[in-house]
Parts: sequence; structure tokens; C-alpha cells
Amino acid sequence: MFRNPVRHITSDALDPYATASFWSAVTGWAVLADPEGNELCIERSASERG
Repeated sequence: MFRNPVRHITSDALDPYATASFWSAVTGWAVLADPEGNELCIERSASERG
């Protein structure tokens, strides 16, 4: 099985939640947000991380 070497991608977006939601829909990964709503993260499940 090919393992993707990409671990992190950082982007600056006009609408970060819309961008994260788009990539979440494409990858099937979950969107996580900090309590203040300043940062978003798209996270793979533990089983996908290996």
C-alpha cells in the first residue's frame, strides 16, 4: 500500500470554514475547530493514520 508522505498543508482562505468543509467532503475526514473559531483542522481517523 502506498503511504502518502504529506502530513500537513497550510492555507490562507477568505472563508476558511467553507474551504475546510470542501476538503472534508472530498476526503471524508472530519473538520475540527478551536473553541474561539480562529483555526480549523481536517483530521483523518485513527485507523487511517495507522
